[in-house]
Amino acid sequence: MNLFVESDLTHEGVRRLLASKDDSEMRQLRISTDGRIYISDDVGATNLAGVLVYFETWSAEGYCGEDASKDASYVDEILGDLQWIRRKNYKGYFDGRY
Repeated sequence: MNLFVESDLTHEGVRRLLASKDDSEMRQLRISTDGRIYISDDVGATNLAGVLVYFETWSAEGYCGEDASKDASYVDEILGDLQWIRRKNYKGYFDGRY
Protein backbone atom coordinates (compact mmCIF):
# COMPACT_ATOMS: atom_id res chain seq x y z
CA MET A 1 0.00 0.00 0.00
CA ASN A 2 1.13 3.51 -0.73
CA LEU A 3 -0.24 6.62 0.98
CA PHE A 4 0.27 8.71 -2.13
CA VAL A 5 -1.81 6.38 -4.34
CA GLU A 6 -5.39 7.09 -3.30
CA SER A 7 -6.71 3.90 -4.89
CA ASP A 8 -4.37 1.88 -2.62
CA LEU A 9 -6.26 3.04 0.48
CA THR A 10 -8.95 0.38 0.68
CA HIS A 11 -10.57 -1.74 3.37
CA GLU A 12 -9.13 -4.87 1.76
CA GLY A 13 -5.65 -3.35 1.59
CA VAL A 14 -5.68 -2.48 5.29
CA ARG A 15 -7.08 -5.90 6.11
CA ARG A 16 -4.18 -7.59 4.27
CA LEU A 17 -1.67 -5.25 5.91
CA LEU A 18 -2.90 -6.10 9.41
CA ALA A 19 -2.85 -9.81 8.59
CA SER A 20 0.74 -9.60 7.35
CA LYS A 21 2.22 -9.67 10.88
CA ASP A 22 1.21 -11.64 13.92
CA ASP A 23 0.46 -10.02 17.26
CA SER A 24 3.07 -11.85 19.31
CA GLU A 25 5.24 -8.73 19.71
CA MET A 26 4.80 -4.99 19.98
CA ARG A 27 4.52 -3.46 16.51
CA GLN A 28 4.00 -0.06 14.93
CA LEU A 29 2.27 1.12 11.79
CA ARG A 30 4.62 3.36 9.81
CA ILE A 31 4.62 5.26 6.55
CA SER A 32 7.91 5.81 4.75
CA THR A 33 8.82 9.10 3.08
CA ASP A 34 8.02 7.49 -0.28
CA GLY A 35 4.52 6.61 1.01
CA ARG A 36 4.93 2.89 1.69
CA ILE A 37 2.62 1.79 4.53
CA TYR A 38 3.96 -1.07 6.61
CA ILE A 39 3.95 -2.69 10.03
CA SER A 40 7.31 -2.28 11.70
CA ASP A 41 9.05 -4.39 14.30
CA ASP A 42 10.83 -1.19 15.36
CA VAL A 43 8.63 0.63 17.85
CA GLY A 44 8.54 3.95 19.63
CA ALA A 45 10.70 6.75 18.30
CA THR A 46 13.51 4.44 17.15
CA ASN A 47 15.00 4.00 13.68
CA LEU A 48 12.94 6.78 12.15
CA ALA A 49 15.24 7.59 9.23
CA GLY A 50 13.05 7.56 6.14
CA VAL A 51 9.81 7.50 8.17
CA LEU A 52 7.17 10.14 7.39
CA VAL A 53 4.54 9.04 9.95
CA TYR A 54 4.66 6.59 12.83
CA PHE A 55 1.68 5.48 14.86
CA GLU A 56 1.39 4.84 18.55
CA THR A 57 3.14 1.56 19.42
CA TRP A 58 0.76 -1.38 19.46
CA SER A 59 1.11 -3.74 22.40
CA ALA A 60 1.32 -7.45 21.71
CA GLU A 61 -1.95 -9.27 21.22
CA GLY A 62 -4.75 -7.57 19.39
CA TYR A 63 -3.63 -4.75 17.12
CA CYS A 64 -2.43 -6.76 14.15
CA GLY A 65 -2.63 -10.34 12.95
CA GLU A 66 -5.46 -12.49 11.65
CA ASP A 67 -7.97 -11.61 14.38
CA ALA A 68 -7.40 -7.87 13.99
CA SER A 69 -7.74 -8.16 10.22
CA LYS A 70 -11.20 -9.72 10.63
CA ASP A 71 -12.55 -6.84 12.77
CA ALA A 72 -14.26 -4.70 10.12
CA SER A 73 -14.73 -1.66 12.36
CA TYR A 74 -11.06 -1.72 13.42
CA VAL A 75 -9.92 -2.05 9.80
CA ASP A 76 -12.16 0.90 8.88
CA GLU A 77 -10.69 2.93 11.76
CA ILE A 78 -7.14 2.38 10.47
CA LEU A 79 -8.29 3.15 6.92
CA GLY A 80 -9.90 6.38 8.12
CA ASP A 81 -6.70 7.36 9.91
CA LEU A 82 -4.66 6.76 6.75
CA GLN A 83 -7.12 8.75 4.64
CA TRP A 84 -6.99 11.61 7.17
CA ILE A 85 -3.18 11.58 7.15
CA ARG A 86 -3.23 11.73 3.36
CA ARG A 87 -5.75 14.60 3.23
CA LYS A 88 -3.96 16.65 5.89
CA ASN A 89 -0.46 15.87 4.57
CA TYR A 90 0.33 14.94 8.17
CA LYS A 91 3.88 14.13 9.28
CA GLY A 92 5.35 12.82 12.53
CA TYR A 93 3.93 10.89 15.46
CA PHE A 94 0.27 9.89 15.13
CA ASP A 95 -1.92 8.67 17.98
CA GLY A 96 -5.34 9.35 16.53
CA ARG A 97 -7.14 11.90 14.38
CA TYR A 98 -7.16 15.38 15.84
